[in-house]
Amino acid sequence: WCGPCKLMDKNTFHNEQVAKYVNENFIPVKFNAESTEDILFIGKNYEWVTNGRVGIQSLAYVLLGGELRYPSVAIINKEGQTLIVIPGFFYPDEFLSIIKEVKTQLDEFTVKGKN
Repeated sequence: WCGPCKLMDKNTFHNEQVAKYVNENFIPVKFNAESTEDILFIGKNYEWVTNGRVGIQSLAYVLLGGELRYPSVAIINKEGQTLIVIPGFFYPDEFLSIIKEVKTQLDEFTVKGKN
């Protein structure tokens, strides 16, 4: 139902430059925040939580820090902690610029953390 999500999937994530950069620097996972199936993530089971006729996959709630905006991109470390959430629709050039800046900041933080 999310029009901006569909547009971002079709136009941004399928853009050759965006896909190449993301695949070279991250492990991309597409995730439907309204999935009703249970999800096992880093040893913990996350379930669909209903609220009347609507609901949310509890993993999406956790990864997005309770800020449910669609579309959203969450950058997660290997321990499953969310490092940054990038909410909203972006055209390919905009997203590539943002994701490159995020990567630079993460690299700088990692280097500082090792000193």
